[in-house]
Amino acid sequence: MSERRSDVLNKAYEPQAADDARKASGYPYFRPFDFNDGPEAVIDGKRVTMFGSNNYLGLTTHPKVREAAVAAIGRFGTSMTGSRFVNGSMKLHGEFEEKIASFYGREAALVFTTGYQVNLSLCSALLSDEHTVAVVDRRVHA
Repeated sequence: MSERRSDVLNKAYEPQAADDARKASGYPYFRPFDFNDGPEAVIDGKRVTMFGSNNYLGLTTHPKVREAAVAAIGRFGTSMTGSRFVNGSMKLHGEFEEKIASFYGREAALVFTTGYQVNLSLCSALLSDEHTVAVVDRRVHA
C-alpha cells in the first residue's frame, strides 16, 4: 500500500506529463494570447479558433458594444474595484436589474458577474438543509 501511495505522490511532485505536452507544443492551458477577438484569437502570431470563449454571439467585438464600453468607462470608471458584496453597488446596477425584471415581467432581478456566483448563491438558497438533493447530469457546467 505504501508503495502505491508513493507512486501517487511522485506524480504530484514530478508532473512529467504536463512538461512533455509543453515540449511538444500540445499543452493548451495558460497560453498567453497576443490578442483575443472573441471567437478567434492570436497566439504566437497565429490566428486560432477560440473554443473556450463565452462570447458565443461575438458581441464583445461589435463596434457599438465597444463604443458603449468606452463611454461607460469615461462615465463610471473601469470597475468597483471589488465585488458588489464587499464594495457595494452603483445606481447603474439597480437600474439594470430593474430593466431586466421589467423585461421578464418579474418583481425583481439580480445580476451576477460570474456563473460561479450564480451557482453558489442558488445552491446556498435552494439546498438549505440535509433533506434537499440536487440532481445534475454529466453535462452540467463546471
